This record gives sequence, C-alpha cells and structure tokens, in this order.
Amino acid sequence: LWACGTFYSKVPVAMELPASAVHLLTEGISVNSNAYVHLNEDDNIWHFVGNKTECALLVLAHKLGCDWEDVRKKSNVITLFTFSSLKKRMSTIVSVQDEPDYPMRLHT
Repeated sequence: LWACGTFYSKVPVAMELPASAVHLLTEGISVNSNAYVHLNEDDNIWHFVGNKTECALLVLAHKLGCDWEDVRKKSNVITLFTFSSLKKRMSTIVSVQDEPDYPMRLHT
C-alpha cells in the first residue's frame, strides 16, 4: 500500500498516517462502494457480499478504524456515478459540511 508518499508492506495503523489522509481514504472507500462486509466475532472470519475489490477496500477501511456503515449513513450523497466498465471507475459526490470553502467532494 502506498500512502502519503510511503510504502507499507502491511496495512498501517491509522496513527501512522495523517488524520486527514485516513479520513479522506476511508470516506472515499465507504461511499464509493455497493459492497458489504461483516466480521464474524465468533470465528474471526470475514463474510463478503459484492465485488471482491470493494470488499477488500472495506476491510482496509475497517482496519484503519473506520465504521464504514456509519460513514455511509451519515454521508449526504449528491450524485452517484455507477461503475463504468469502459472507464473502469465509479465516482460519488458528497456534500461536505465541515469545509465551507469546498461544499462538495468527489471520490473516484
């Protein structure tokens, strides 16, 4: 994983990264996905519903300390551009309440 100009051979703990980077990364992963993952506490096994790549990113967000379901619930999605196999991407525009100079954010 490359993050903030540094290569990590393992998923870094959130404290190793700037808080702003963790926030942007986990928000983007959370809102720019249709997948769901669940960690079964009894057997410590992940259960996945949806695209494998999106599920892996949700696990990454979880490991960085993000409650991706809560982020999805609290996010005000303005526009969702569904995945395009031609462009190989999905994008989501969300309203940003805490930055008055930048009222919207695009996650791609």
